[in-house]
Amino acid sequence: ISWTSNPRDVALLRATWTEDFEILYNIGSGIFHHLFDGPNGTESKTLFPWIAKYEEEGIDYVQTNDFRVLCLRLVQTVAIFLEEVGDKAKVEVFLYKLGARHVNYLPHDLPPACFETLRESVHFGLNERINSLPRLTKEERERAIHIWADTVVYIFHLVQEGFYDALRGFDRFPHIHLKAASHHFAP
Repeated sequence: ISWTSNPRDVALLRATWTEDFEILYNIGSGIFHHLFDGPNGTESKTLFPWIAKYEEEGIDYVQTNDFRVLCLRLVQTVAIFLEEVGDKAKVEVFLYKLGARHVNYLPHDLPPACFETLRESVHFGLNERINSLPRLTKEERERAIHIWADTVVYIFHLVQEGFYDALRGFDRFPHIHLKAASHHFAP
């Protein structure tokens, strides 16, 4: 799968994003609420064992730091994508390595449909964000929704590819290492 951009579309992506911490949290929270409240919500929650722990203790997991971190990590991936969008090779390595790192967190028999379910929730969350921006014209809003949809498909494709390649012991970029908790690369 490929992803192409032009300066006008990249500017629109950036114009519909934010660096405001609380808005980013709300975007991430909306994505995970959509995921966990949807038809595959129960199954999706099992991918995050801490949710069951909180629920057993009668604690609303949404009010926990674990949930906040989950939401912010997801939107951080999008923010890094936007920060590095001008260097497609760097973006590709980052997303692929991010997916590979998830073999440490996700079940190894995870069906691709789980990625699809999360991807749909990300689409939902980003569409909510775009539709909340009154300054966009109808044409800009429609174009932004289309560009973000393509972008999310691209992001998920590379993350998923990295995950399943790592499960097979394969690394498409064996001499490049992504430093933990960052998007900086080391040869």
